[in-house]
Amino acid sequence: MSHVATTWAIQQRGLKPATKLVLWHLADCHNRHTGRCDPSQSRLAEECEMSRSSLNVHLDLLEERGFISRIRRRDSNSNRKKRTQYRLAFSERETGAESDGETAENPCPETGHGAANSMSGKAQKPCPENGDFHVQNPDRNLGIEPGIEPGTEREGARERADDQSDLKKSGSHVEQSEARDPDHEKPEPHPLTDPKKSEGAFYRAFKAYPRFDVAPKGPMLAAWAKRPTDERAMITAERVAAYVALCRTEKVNHPPAISTVLDERLLFTDAVEARIAGEKAPAETVVLKPFGSGWMAHRLALLARGPTGTWRPTRLQQLLIADGKGHAVTGDRARAEHPAVARLDEFAGEGKGVPVPRAAVPDVEGRFTPHGPGSDHFEAWHAHHVAKGWPWPHLPAGVAVMWLPKDLPNE
Repeated sequence: MSHVATTWAIQQRGLKPATKLVLWHLADCHNRHTGRCDPSQSRLAEECEMSRSSLNVHLDLLEERGFISRIRRRDSNSNRKKRTQYRLAFSERETGAESDGETAENPCPETGHGAANSMSGKAQKPCPENGDFHVQNPDRNLGIEPGIEPGTEREGARERADDQSDLKKSGSHVEQSEARDPDHEKPEPHPLTDPKKSEGAFYRAFKAYPRFDVAPKGPMLAAWAKRPTDERAMITAERVAAYVALCRTEKVNHPPAISTVLDERLLFTDAVEARIAGEKAPAETVVLKPFGSGWMAHRLALLARGPTGTWRPTRLQQLLIADGKGHAVTGDRARAEHPAVARLDEFAGEGKGVPVPRAAVPDVEGRFTPHGPGSDHFEAWHAHHVAKGWPWPHLPAGVAVMWLPKDLPNE
């Protein structure tokens, strides 16, 4: 692997997350000493956790944008396809595209062997059948560190292991050469390799996830730590919000636990990517005045959807219930089971309205009337909320009435 290549891949902007993930894994397969980068498609698809058809879509996009170029090769004897060689745009040094037994893209026009251009740059016929002509073949490639031999083709993990072995053998020489180069700068480690920064990124991404405040954090943080650093860097609050919105669109009232979302990579499905890429402009909104007719209509619509949260009583609340004083915790339970309504009431208590899409505001003209505490209409609706297990809004000081449906509730 090459830390220079992976750092370059992470720094690229303007790519979709899945496309950037493919670029990063390609960079991870790049050998900085030999310049080789030729992972098999099956290996690359497995590491990116996507199908080969999806992988090729992202590779085509990377090539169109100029981030990579591909050299497709065939065996000269069997004419079978060999693994594609990739060139990354960060490196100006081009890697060799040919080896024994392979047919190059630009062969000798007379014999079909070799390449039309020699390494020396002279006008020759670089072909093994033309003995009178010679191609420059230096003892070593000046682009390779001394003591490091170019590797041969390997499959899968064996190739990566051999590359790592080459790095270890040449490590002392590389360190000395870098120490002598005053312009050399080692790439800084990714911020998410720091446990504290990684945990902070987790909380920023998932703080708005349903039931996040009451869920145990241990399993979630363990699942988060198991994900690769580059994948954690792509998980943002925007991506999590897109997934939650998708769950609501699909009528999933209780999204999976965060540990399940991370383990199964549910934030990187095609549906989530499409939602992020095709996010529509926000709809025109209107701010509803607290305790007004539109505000109350919106509140009742939220309650009619049923509970969206889970109430987990504290030890004290359990003791009160066991002691026959369950009425003392009714309000806490109602607010926990209807978090959106509880937030609406909290804002209203501070005199703040809530913005909602104009299209979602029902027509309330002539359907609501104002009532204050103590009136029969007010108390009837209060009792209806208690019977349903719904939270009841409390009027703050300075507010004498709230608008309620003109008709009495149906018991």
